[in-house]
Amino acid sequence: MLKKICLISCFFCLVGAARAQDEAEVYDLRADSSWVDRSRPTFPILLELGISGNAYRGDLSNYQKWSACYHAGIRFNRSRLINSRLGISFGFITGENRFYDFPGGTPNNFFRSSVFSLDYELHINLIKRPTFSVYLAQGIGLFRFQVRNDEGEDLFNRLDSRADGETFANNVFFLPTGIGANYFLKNGYGIGLQANILNTQTDYLDNISEWGLQNGNDNVLRFKFYIYAPLKIIPPKTFSPPRTRRRLYTHN
Repeated sequence: MLKKICLISCFFCLVGAARAQDEAEVYDLRADSSWVDRSRPTFPILLELGISGNAYRGDLSNYQKWSACYHAGIRFNRSRLINSRLGISFGFITGENRFYDFPGGTPNNFFRSSVFSLDYELHINLIKRPTFSVYLAQGIGLFRFQVRNDEGEDLFNRLDSRADGETFANNVFFLPTGIGANYFLKNGYGIGLQANILNTQTDYLDNISEWGLQNGNDNVLRFKFYIYAPLKIIPPKTFSPPRTRRRLYTHN
């Protein structure tokens, strides 16, 4: 009997000691300093500055002579699927064929057109990653040109440089179609390349239409290089860090 009483007493002593130890444990509910937010900021609006090489196709050339244009624009970069761009461009387009002749008339065989355009493009993203994107572009815009000959004469009002009664407008629409790629740095700055066919809605970039041998409107091939910088930055999303229980001490 005495042996049983001793065993029962030892059991309750052990239970009491374990309970006292558990009650004496103190925990520090402190943020885990090893947790890091690795999300990136986003850049929904970008400033674009660029330069391009432009080659004209018409009665005096077939993408043979190149000239430069300069570009500035605003890119809207918020969406994952479709983005857009609003831009302006200015520069020159030129062409020459010193042997060009047309029965019944003697058109100019050289031209240099100063051009200015305002356009809006939609960009459909084929690939869009935080640091890289590839897109198709389709736009619409206004295109103004002023065509001159090799002596610098403005041919717009030189009616003798065209067939009798032939006039044209030097403010026209154009429908640029292209493909491009961007590379983004972590700070939102980046570079890009874009190739476009401008699809001008005129046959008079070179001042030649009725005295021309080529059917259809004149066109321009453009290869553009640009850089861009963020105009608006959305910081990374912040989350409440997980909290862990840390045992500070145990009192027996």
